[in-house]
Amino acid sequence: MNIKNIQLIIITAIATALIVGGSVYWWQISILDKEKNEMQQRSSELEAQINDLREQLDLITTERNELELRISESAKENELPAPCDAVEAKRGCVMNDFNLMSPSGGEQLCLGETYYVKWKVPKDVDIIKLSLRKGGTTYPLGDFPASYNETGQINGEGTFPWKVGSTAGGITMKEGAAYEIWINATYKGASVNDVSNGPFSILSCRG
Repeated sequence: MNIKNIQLIIITAIATALIVGGSVYWWQISILDKEKNEMQQRSSELEAQINDLREQLDLITTERNELELRISESAKENELPAPCDAVEAKRGCVMNDFNLMSPSGGEQLCLGETYYVKWKVPKDVDIIKLSLRKGGTTYPLGDFPASYNETGQINGEGTFPWKVGSTAGGITMKEGAAYEIWINATYKGASVNDVSNGPFSILSCRG
């Protein structure tokens, strides 16, 4: 084998190596480019998902704030005023002589049966409002003359035969605990209130 043949073999080997190496290089480059494109696409998808989650979080935050505001407003509406001695203060208050006599708390009333709600208020109170309260929600029972009783005497004493569980709005309450009766009236320009001394229960007494 002469020198020229050896040189030709060497040149051919080098060329082959360069061609193969170049092919491998560009093949690797194409794979890397493909992976890069896939990663960019995945990154875009993840960014879109993150944006969606942010929008959902903003929506949840807004709804939570609105719910907290409604709860706060509802609590203010259903908040019982503090006791007071003088109605001339022109504010809602609980007078010492404005009393809900029964229920006073601890009673177990039978759903659907008649229970007599009783109160005693100053003689010059005209109309009282009765409401049933549970869990911060008020259910009106009706408006009555302050002296709503069988004797017809104008003495500020009243008795309402309540069908346990019924409300003026047609809603029938379910058996359960933590019920209260709330009485409210306007007296000399001020809102006066009283509530059961403690919660009572409504039971299903029929077998």
